[in-house]
Formats: sequence, structure tokens, C-alpha cells
Amino acid sequence: MKPRLGRAPLFLASLTCVLGACMAGRAPGLWASSVTYALHFDRAGVSDLPDGGFSTTTAEGLEVRLHRGYLLQSSLTLVDCLGVGGDAWDDYMASLLTVPLARAGHTGSADPSELIRPRFLDLATADGDLEFGTVTMPEARYCRVHHLVAGSYDEAAIEGPLPEGVDPILTTLVLEGEWRSAGGDWAAFDARSTLSSGALHDLPDVLEGGLDGSHATVTVSRDLARMFDGVDFDAEPERTVLRNLVVDAPVAVRVDPEE
Repeated sequence: MKPRLGRAPLFLASLTCVLGACMAGRAPGLWASSVTYALHFDRAGVSDLPDGGFSTTTAEGLEVRLHRGYLLQSSLTLVDCLGVGGDAWDDYMASLLTVPLARAGHTGSADPSELIRPRFLDLATADGDLEFGTVTMPEARYCRVHHLVAGSYDEAAIEGPLPEGVDPILTTLVLEGEWRSAGGDWAAFDARSTLSSGALHDLPDVLEGGLDGSHATVTVSRDLARMFDGVDFDAEPERTVLRNLVVDAPVAVRVDPEE
């Protein structure tokens, strides 16, 4: 009579597989030692205005003219996988909850891949690709991507020119322009926000191509023609625009193949 395999050995065998013994080679995920972060702005669906800015029509049929617009992009990062290799998912989430605003003021990074580089992006003129920066770090396994818009307590920490006539402290979004319903009269809007907004993406959902390589390029895209979709200009339009530009912004990760 063969001895029955008890629950403990079965559990240990399963645990061994989870920890990677049942996998050939390294655990799945992106093993990266460097990453380039880029921002992409799509103006295909907007019309340039003679005095600067652009016009667009929302999905609901509202006509919008944006004369001035600024978004404070504060950081981008890869996020360590939950599990193998001393991953720091719990610590990372705790850091997002405890210092969402101060992160734009160059506080300590939650992950070596993180690039904290607060700068106001000029939405009225943005077009095409903009490199946010490159980070080199010890090789680690990554499974997610996070990007963050968050205000800064420190004006000196903000790179590049500041929006004229705007208090940069904690400001994340500036919108100035006018709108109208079809055939209606134009009405001005001037919306400011100090709200923070971020988005977390699982790698399989945003990966383009394979994982054979150690350098990743992360691109966050913004479709300017769609930034006002769903907006109610009488009820905090900045909240909807932030969602469109941050939470709903497409993200793509490309891994450069090993040579």
C-alpha cells in the first residue's frame, strides 16, 4: 500500500512552484536595469487657433477653445512585482497614500526606477513626443507602471518655465478658454486644480512586443481632442479633464531587445 501524500507536502510543493522552482529560467515580468520615460501629445483631432491654443469638439457636441492650459507631470515609475525578489509593493502603495503631494517636491523615491521631475506641460502648444528622462537602476523584476500628477510645495523643485500669473504651489492643472453648445453663445472658463491624480497599469495590458531586453521605454499618451469629453463646465470641469489626461491616458511599454 502506497503512503498517502499529506496536506503539508502538497502545500510545500505548491509554494515552491509559486516561488519559482517550477519555472524555467527567471520569473516572468520585465527584468529591467534602465528605463526611458516619454510623453506623447496627439493633436490630430484639434484645430490650431490664430492666437495660440486650439479648438475641438467634445464627444457630446460641445465646442471648446483652449487658450491656455498646463498640466504638472510630477513622476513616472516602474513598480516592482508582488512576490519574488524582495518586491516592495506594500511599501510603494503606502508611500503613495502618505506623500502624494510632497513627491513632486523631490522626496525619496519608492523605487530606484522612479523619476521625480515635476514640470508644467503646456497643453495649448504640446505636439508629438517629449522625453521625460532616463533612469539607470539595479536590475529588478517589474510588473506594473505608474504615472502621477501631483502638486509641489516647493516652487524651486519645479523644472522649466512656470505659467505666467499662476501660483505654482500645489497647482496641478490650469485651463483657460471658452466653450459653447452647438449654435449657442460662447462662455469663458477659467479652471484651476490642486488635485492629485495617478494611474497604475499592469504590464501585460500595456506591453508592446516581447520582454527580451533590459531597457524599457514607457510612453504616456494624451489625446488633446478628447481631453474635454464628458466635461460639465458648470460643475468642476477640471476633475473630468484630469481623469481624461491621467487616469484614461493610454500607456505603452516597449522593451528594447538584447543585441
